[in-house]
Amino acid sequence: MPGVVRAAMCMALLLWPGDAVAQEATQPAAPPTPWTWSADARVIVGFNYQQRKFTDIHAWESQNWFMGTGQRALGAGRLTLSGMLSAEPFTVRGYGSPQVFQTGETLHGYPNIDYQHPHELLMNLGAAYRRPLGRLTLITGAYLVGSPALGPESFMHRASALDNPTTPLGHHQMDSYHTTPGVLRIGAEAGPLALEGSWFRGREPDDDRTDIDLGPLDSWSAQARWSYRGLRAEVSGGRLTTPEVLEPYFDVTRLNASLAWTTADGRRAATAAWGQNRKIHGIEDAYLLEAEWHTRPDGAVYGRAELAVKEIIGVGAPHPPGFRHPQPLSRIGALTLGYTHPVARAARMQMRVGGDITAHHVAENLQASYGTRPVSFHAFVLLRPARSVHVH
Repeated sequence: MPGVVRAAMCMALLLWPGDAVAQEATQPAAPPTPWTWSADARVIVGFNYQQRKFTDIHAWESQNWFMGTGQRALGAGRLTLSGMLSAEPFTVRGYGSPQVFQTGETLHGYPNIDYQHPHELLMNLGAAYRRPLGRLTLITGAYLVGSPALGPESFMHRASALDNPTTPLGHHQMDSYHTTPGVLRIGAEAGPLALEGSWFRGREPDDDRTDIDLGPLDSWSAQARWSYRGLRAEVSGGRLTTPEVLEPYFDVTRLNASLAWTTADGRRAATAAWGQNRKIHGIEDAYLLEAEWHTRPDGAVYGRAELAVKEIIGVGAPHPPGFRHPQPLSRIGALTLGYTHPVARAARMQMRVGGDITAHHVAENLQASYGTRPVSFHAFVLLRPARSVHVH
């Protein structure tokens, strides 16, 4: 078994409760504390095959994350602490996770093309505070690493994509700032409506996935949200200061809108989203529709349809300040269908096996390199909590 698979399985076993549940039942109850803690995690271990004309790509890999949250009353409000780690710097090796037509950030000093970069070791660390003020609720937050008020919820946390191991092709037009080093947030909420603004560092992470790329808070965003029962809508926009490492002279304007729906029991969920990057070289739009349906008794069907305008030809080519020329853009389509099924279950952890297949529509200017209908697939094991873990 490849080393990355062994490493990921070892980390997953650390999460497995084993006999701990029985032991907890026999221990005397601990005295109550003012804190309420919760934990969540995902570990995906499997085989990834990406078809491309002349050069197919495949890898054994593991995408994973581990998250903890603590809450307590503080004064007239409520304090929330959050932290999140990923072992992907060690379990997603080489150039990253193979994915045809994926772009964004750099690795080994070169732009990522046909690979999804591994996530940072530290994906989240910060605090938020909510305090009622009459009919309003004041929202504030400060994060060493966190997410600004920009775009839909990150794909790895969306109920419509919980079993899907593939990063959306429009990730860097929608929700790529979910692991931003240095974020301040402030806003207000009134019933189902919320308005929030953010200041954060606009530069995307560098090649070192184990450090924290702190810098000036030189970018901003604003977001309006509406929530009602199982519906959640948002519109947002932001100004990103020199986000691309290889294009240090150009800012980007990002616009987003999304609508998410989840049933009360969490068995069905769907998300529709749009994202746009306005660059000096052109406008890049991305559209996404994804859903997940937990069938009875225990299977889960998931799917995603995407259409994205991306810069693939010439991406990352250096340009001097003030130099502007038309950039070749490519319109890519992708349709993914997948299924997972549980094979083992403990009191707190569930193991599922799954697989998916993705068919692509290729822009004419890429067909000589990628072919006309490349197909990709995953076969994997998914470990996740059977339910959210809460400790009082």
